[in-house]
Amino acid sequence: MSEEYGNLNQLGRRRGAGTGAGVRIAASVDSTGLSFDMANMPSDNGSSSRVDIALAELRQAIQQRQLVPGEPLRLEALSQRLNMSVQPIREAIRLLEAEGLVERSNNKGSVVAKVPLPDIIDLCAVRTSVEPMMVSMATQRASDDEIAAIRQAHDQLRRLVQEGNSNQDLIRLSVDWHLMIYTIARSRHLSDFIERVWTAIRINSAWTTPVAADLIDEHESIMVAMEQRDHRAAADAMRRHVHTSVHEHIEGFIGESDSSVTSAVVTYEQLLIDLGIVAQPSSAQPA
Repeated sequence: MSEEYGNLNQLGRRRGAGTGAGVRIAASVDSTGLSFDMANMPSDNGSSSRVDIALAELRQAIQQRQLVPGEPLRLEALSQRLNMSVQPIREAIRLLEAEGLVERSNNKGSVVAKVPLPDIIDLCAVRTSVEPMMVSMATQRASDDEIAAIRQAHDQLRRLVQEGNSNQDLIRLSVDWHLMIYTIARSRHLSDFIERVWTAIRINSAWTTPVAADLIDEHESIMVAMEQRDHRAAADAMRRHVHTSVHEHIEGFIGESDSSVTSAVVTYEQLLIDLGIVAQPSSAQPA
């Protein structure tokens, strides 16, 4: 296979969580962790089903940077990877273009869109506001069995971190864990919305080996609060977790050695204050 298509290797092997019509999770938890089995998806139920599958797969590939910003979307290559005709793929690419995830290039045709840093910062602020609300809703609405399944997924992810598994596996399972929580919030449109935000900002940049253990500890705090049915504590723990991951994400987006990381983080922090998402830090009181 040519180097041009090297990032397509994983396409078609995993079923994405969303289709653009709300998050639809059909996940299993076993010895390998959460998995999405595309083989169980209908393949001959009409063009709309195939478009949905292609849309979900391409969105997940963009989100996880299997398809990177600026990379051409070649229909024939995608057709081979997704094992379907080019027509539903062409329609999926059109829908992704309408969402701003794909753009047209004069020289390359359809390519994965590049997201400007100011947009990344705005969307990170959205995460910091919406995701705590969703975990609060999930804590109040989930059944005991649903929370137990989320605990099982979390424990599996922790084990994989301790074993030093690859970032790509950790990214996928972490995203799955979050989506399980947001699905049981039972707000289809919010779940779909936050998945689109994640796709736009390429959520995987937050997962780097040095911080994985810290992020898992933050997951544990969220998990304990949910098990105790403390929706306020769960929201607070999620807010801290998103805040931490945003710092790592901005660093991953810009580049670890880039001096503009500090400036971008400061801009994000100030935006949270300006929007009332977090309180203005109190000034030091005179002695």
